[in-house]
Amino acid sequence: MQIRIKLKKEGNFKNLSQESLRKAIEKALKRATKRYHEMVHEWIDGGKSFTPRTGNLQRSIVFDLKSWHTGVIRALASYAPFVEYGTRPHEIRPKDAKALYFVKDGKEIVVKRVRHPGSKPYPFLFADLENRK
Repeated sequence: MQIRIKLKKEGNFKNLSQESLRKAIEKALKRATKRYHEMVHEWIDGGKSFTPRTGNLQRSIVFDLKSWHTGVIRALASYAPFVEYGTRPHEIRPKDAKALYFVKDGKEIVVKRVRHPGSKPYPFLFADLENRK
């Protein structure tokens, strides 16, 4: 899951050499990508998205430049889309066992399947920037 920031050459840049223009765009893009990355973390830290349990998802949010005109912010955790977009009700079955085991309210429970009610979305990467103030 990622956001891609791409700058396009616009306007009149006759006074700049191609190399100067490329460096200026790269610098601006790096600042914009880094700032958006910081805003995502501020959004989460401010309690406006999911509540981190282990910190793994938040640590997996990284940024880098793909080229001088394209920056990327990614959430590398495999479950990031499920947090961002939520899930519909679904059934959970064991993969490599005959049953599921978990403890609920101090009781050990063993079942062949669980009907999960789904989860609501907690946008963090694609959250509305207007509400990030």
